[in-house]
Amino acid sequence: MKNADFQQFAAPTTQSIRVYVCTNHYELEGNIYLARSMKENRRLTNLLNSDRRFIALTEVVVKDRQSGSLDETVYPYMHVNLSAIELIKPLVEEDPETNEAFFKD
Repeated sequence: MKNADFQQFAAPTTQSIRVYVCTNHYELEGNIYLARSMKENRRLTNLLNSDRRFIALTEVVVKDRQSGSLDETVYPYMHVNLSAIELIKPLVEEDPETNEAFFKD
């Protein structure tokens, strides 16, 4: 299933957020899908504290931390083991008109 197809299918109940994920060996940037029904400032925390062992990312870019080389491939889908994650953060941008931070969609 292509990412655009997944977004259309998941749109009513989920929100796509671009995240940066750091593991021992790799830096990842990809989209994660979080339930719209959760409180906005707790969605990522709730996912990380759930009983899940993996998180799913789409449109993933991978960089090797040791060599610093960036893999030119954009992976359409990837599972990441939660126990391998050292750091995860949402990537935000600022609206130039209001100077308010917002999540990239």
